[in-house]
Amino acid sequence: MEIGKLEDYKRGEVEVYGSYKEVPFTHFYSKREGRKKIKCVVEEVEDLAITYAQCHNASYASHLFDKLPQPSLFSWNAMMRMYVQIGRPLDALNLFVEMLELGQTLPDKFTYPVVIKACADLSLIDAGVGIHGQTLKYGFASDTFVQNTLLAMFSIACSFLSRSLNSLHTNDINCLDTVILSDHFMVLITD
Repeated sequence: MEIGKLEDYKRGEVEVYGSYKEVPFTHFYSKREGRKKIKCVVEEVEDLAITYAQCHNASYASHLFDKLPQPSLFSWNAMMRMYVQIGRPLDALNLFVEMLELGQTLPDKFTYPVVIKACADLSLIDAGVGIHGQTLKYGFASDTFVQNTLLAMFSIACSFLSRSLNSLHTNDINCLDTVILSDHFMVLITD
């Protein structure tokens, strides 16, 4: 049997997914035909939510995710990653805050790069600095992915600073002090 053929779905013979692209079709058809192939147990709902998140199907992913009594860290990360990848970084940050407020799950080295990227996408450099502080506190600051994401975020900040200076058209000593201090700050962060 070749996975993905409509006849197989109609006969109810499909129990596995051939690819992430087929999941929405399988899920929809199973619901429409009353098939019991997708059981409503927490683990499978969570797996399905993660799969929809990986497919960037925000409506289904968030609908299923909201039904989970205690989502795993992997689920939280998948949802936040999806929101950043589809251009909804504010939703990712809101989910991060919700995860922290619930206190059932702590972020890990896979959480922080996504959250830092969300801060960078929204130009929330101060929030990014706060997240950087968390990575230091919890021991994730030495992770390569965390460091690279921080570097990208601070590069965006420096780009904004450079554009701002170019638009000032001044040689004021206070402006130059600010540039020197921000450059020194970048060196401290990357060391």
